[in-house]
Amino acid sequence: MAGPTPGTVEDGFIFLGGDPSQQSSWRKANPFEAALENKKYADTAAVARAKRDEAKVTAAADAVTQSAQTAALADQIQGLLRRQSTGPGAIVAKPFSADLQSLERLGQEGVFGNLDKLKGPMSDKDIAFLKSQSVSPTLWGKENQRIVDLMRWSAKRSQEYESGLNAWTERLGSPSARNAQGLSYDAWWAKWSQQNLPRPDLSGGKAPPPLPGQPPRANAAGGSVIQYDAQGNRVR
Repeated sequence: MAGPTPGTVEDGFIFLGGDPSQQSSWRKANPFEAALENKKYADTAAVARAKRDEAKVTAAADAVTQSAQTAALADQIQGLLRRQSTGPGAIVAKPFSADLQSLERLGQEGVFGNLDKLKGPMSDKDIAFLKSQSVSPTLWGKENQRIVDLMRWSAKRSQEYESGLNAWTERLGSPSARNAQGLSYDAWWAKWSQQNLPRPDLSGGKAPPPLPGQPPRANAAGGSVIQYDAQGNRVR
């Protein structure tokens, strides 16, 4: 590996030439020379920061492109749910109709796109939650509708994240700049989005009771069993 060239400043010392392992090959830099070293480090940090800023802006734009696809898919599923009822009884009704076959395929493929692209607009907790959610012919219509609501919510988050990032950059000069409160954009976004774009509430609600003879139904995440009384109220 090649050693430093004469005149190189490292840790406040200038290399004079010769064997860099020998103390005699170095002398202490004067204040001006030390300032040049600090500027070099500052310039290196600025380049690295600029690359991170560029990557953040590009990722936000990619998320918005995907959000348009997610919103369009939500509209498609919404139309399907208006035409076709869903629920545990669909298992008995196999083979599925064309609409239910489409819904099954979409559910298996995943309706939120590449979740890695949602890092930034979404918290890690929200992304982990979305991984467990998808539409299915065997879910009640209201539950499938909640998935559609989640799809629209995720698309809205991506769009608002990019819009805010662009405004932040225009006002403060770069995505990595901090505001008057000392917050980075992502720290500000986490607080703002929690207040203004919270995850839709999926708890509670009613669903039609299971068909006679049908077993209790597992939730969309494959977790604990969900049971309803005769009036369609969730009891477990």
